[in-house]
Amino acid sequence: MIGTIHALYLMLDYDKKFKLLEQSYVMENRSEILAFIKRNWLLEHLLEARVPLASAFGEASLKKLTLVKDGDGFVTLLCLIIFPGSLEEARQELKSFDESWWLSHSHLVDGKLNFDFELDCASKHNA
Repeated sequence: MIGTIHALYLMLDYDKKFKLLEQSYVMENRSEILAFIKRNWLLEHLLEARVPLASAFGEASLKKLTLVKDGDGFVTLLCLIIFPGSLEEARQELKSFDESWWLSHSHLVDGKLNFDFELDCASKHNA
């Protein structure tokens, strides 16, 4: 009985964490991405990355999760930060994120997660 209660408690905690994940990231093909995150134990890494991503790219930065398959069939979850600034600014912000957090954590995900930026061309046209 205690084991069942403990399992239910962990499941509730897990559900709360997934809700927090969904509030923090935009997901293409949500069900496939959530299954990949569960299968590869990436939830904690993505939640922990929120603070250093916000520090590097700003609180309002849009973070989009997408699955990418290479020519050998290896699948990676890619977090693209949609960046409204220049290419040079985006590179600098990614370097800041890499040095402050990602380089010390990347070995924990076995190549299943990566971070990059995508320039927001729409914001350039609206300026």
